[in-house]
Amino acid sequence: MRITRLTGARRVFSGLYAREPTRNAAEVLRADRPKRLVAVMKRDLSRGDSVPLFRKGIERSAGRGAAAIRGEIDAFARWFPTLREGNWFAVNFTPSDGVVVSAMGKPELFRGSVQFGTALFGMWLGPGADDAGLRASLLNP
Repeated sequence: MRITRLTGARRVFSGLYAREPTRNAAEVLRADRPKRLVAVMKRDLSRGDSVPLFRKGIERSAGRGAAAIRGEIDAFARWFPTLREGNWFAVNFTPSDGVVVSAMGKPELFRGSVQFGTALFGMWLGPGADDAGLRASLLNP
């Protein structure tokens, strides 16, 4: 995998890794494409701040499919930790394993389905992404 972009938003530095650099979000989001996103916190981010944002973003990205992954959304919300400045989290997606999320200081991994992984990546890269600037930066090789 190659890094396609490293960008610094207000709270986080993010890097998107994909097999081939592309500006086409639909290509990156395809369920048959491995991908990885790594985020390093530029400042503290509490669970109380991050979980509602993740929940909203994943649900919006999943659209009508959100009901089918509701249990995974809830489990991810329970799993996601508070992240301090300098901490990281990584989201890895493979077509065979779905999504695996790891976070610095959190010994257990979060594992989700292909559908959940596609919705999670879609919150950053999909057409309804919260931060259009971040989306563009991640997709600009």
